[in-house]
Amino acid sequence: MQEIIAVYSEDQDFSENLCRKLTDRGKIPYELKAFANKEDLQEFLRDHPRGAVLMDRQAADPEFLKMKTGRVLYLTDVKGYPVIDGVRTVFKYQALSGIEAELLEGLKNGEDAVPDSAAALFRAKYIGVASPVGRCLKTSFCLTLGQLLSQKEHVLYMNLEPCSGFGALFEKEFPKDLSDLLYAYEAGRPGESITEYVESFHGLDLVPPVCAPEDIYRTDPAVIRRVITDLQRAGAYDIVILDLSQDYRLAEALIPMCRKLYLPARKELISDAKIQEYRRWLDRILDGNAALRTEELLLPNYQTFSSGKQYLEQLLWSELGDYVRSVLRGTG
Repeated sequence: MQEIIAVYSEDQDFSENLCRKLTDRGKIPYELKAFANKEDLQEFLRDHPRGAVLMDRQAADPEFLKMKTGRVLYLTDVKGYPVIDGVRTVFKYQALSGIEAELLEGLKNGEDAVPDSAAALFRAKYIGVASPVGRCLKTSFCLTLGQLLSQKEHVLYMNLEPCSGFGALFEKEFPKDLSDLLYAYEAGRPGESITEYVESFHGLDLVPPVCAPEDIYRTDPAVIRRVITDLQRAGAYDIVILDLSQDYRLAEALIPMCRKLYLPARKELISDAKIQEYRRWLDRILDGNAALRTEELLLPNYQTFSSGKQYLEQLLWSELGDYVRSVLRGTG
């Protein structure tokens, strides 16, 4: 009797189409069967424990993993992490031949050790905010978004601009900032607790940005990426917001780890042209899947009257705050 690969995704159309197309190609030596809900999948696996399961990573809760199933592979929406929590992965948003190759490799090989950075990435949702357009309210959007999300989730905000103005904005001299943290990592002594670099404003955690532009430009993007994932793990953050600068070298290293990317723009000809070009660049670094992760924003002008902690609170009740709430509701 031919063994079966049970395929489950929260996107039912995706799982059904995948099974049909892979079956038509005839290169997978298993029968493929799509499932519309997890209860049906669990019932099927009780009677067919020797096959394989290809399923959304988010659906693999402890109760499911306790079942005596055959090989389990995870469907993921972030590229570049072949093993998550000791389980082989298949990247959803790629050509069918790539899915086929990763699936065959996962069925052939045993489980591997999972890198810490990959485990950290999949425990959190990374949100990127980037734009080739200047003065588009990108940082104001990030600060508003972070405050709203932190009302229900544990959120870390990382500003990666070379000149943020945060000292003046928050009317504070920070004893430690991202410059100090990057230096500690490059020197090989980040310290026992990197959360000591974190400040909290109005319920939102953040690492004060670099104090000098060269501290961003001279640092290897891989080091910055490691710092971010280490911070997420140490602080057990549910969401990490990355406020990206126009440093394309750094953006190329960080955008692929983001499950959502917001693109603030402005309503004028040059802005439109820049956004179109930026989207083409995103498609190149995301293997043609930029549209699945990105959302363009036209942010409204707003009024605030003071700096410091009051500035953050005023953002929440400004026109921008109302707009960000509509974005989170999916009505923006």
